[in-house]
Amino acid sequence: MPQAVQIYVGSFTTDITAENLEEHFNLFSFGEILDSKVIYNQNGESQCFGFVTIAFEDDADIDAAVDQANSTDLQGNCLEVRRAADGEQDQAEQDAMNQGDGETVEIIESEEIVEEEE
Repeated sequence: MPQAVQIYVGSFTTDITAENLEEHFNLFSFGEILDSKVIYNQNGESQCFGFVTIAFEDDADIDAAVDQANSTDLQGNCLEVRRAADGEQDQAEQDAMNQGDGETVEIIESEEIVEEEE
């Protein structure tokens, strides 16, 4: 049975979107992309990292995917890719929320982008 695993993706520029991450990871055919997010601060500025959640069949597939995707190029950005630590996305969202005046962080998911374009 497939397991949903979060992958940290970092070292990209502010113009990269959740949809860009999803498209990039779909090129590899690792498994079904369940979600993709870019972390933004309260001012709507990208923090230049995000997370992609992928359904994997086993742990060996996860390690192979991370190794294959790490240091790949996305629109001129050499990506840092690794398996996210448990709770890392939640902590990243909280940290971004605590920057500046404490306004809520905006998380843009790939499905939201697709809906807006329709």
